[in-house]
Amino acid sequence: NAVGILRDLSERKRAEAALLRKEEELRSVREQLERTAFEVTENIPVGTYTMVLPPGAAMAQIAFMSRRFVELTGLDREETAGNPLQAFACVHPHDYAAWIRLHAQVFAEKSPFFGETRIVVGGEVRWIAAESIPRALPDGSTVWEGVLIDITERKRRERELEEAREALLAAKE
Repeated sequence: NAVGILRDLSERKRAEAALLRKEEELRSVREQLERTAFEVTENIPVGTYTMVLPPGAAMAQIAFMSRRFVELTGLDREETAGNPLQAFACVHPHDYAAWIRLHAQVFAEKSPFFGETRIVVGGEVRWIAAESIPRALPDGSTVWEGVLIDITERKRRERELEEAREALLAAKE
């Protein structure tokens, strides 16, 4: 009978060891996926961000800003993490109130976000487009994961096209 008990224990030990190896493999795969996701996020030509709205809050806070997001906006990660309105510090003064209203509406409705605005970074006025989609979290928070794109060149070309159209119409009169 003692042999049967020893055999049962050794089979159990082998099964536990196999389970530990599988758990370690899963942990390794998860870590590799997280590294890959971070590397992609940090190296694509658009800024990426996450904004989290806790239950009952009116204003979401930026939880993540990629390197490109920081480059585009000139924001400081530490200052922005502690103050939700700091995330809008780079918005052009003439666009600021409308940008805040748009965000407040999106946060209240927990709806997708899309907007274009001017920002001022290092004294230079630039245009950005931001887009994100909300996702509910188990704790009742809502997270928007999004992208920030520099559209300054597109806006410049649109202005040039409009000026050329106006000149053409003026010449016809």
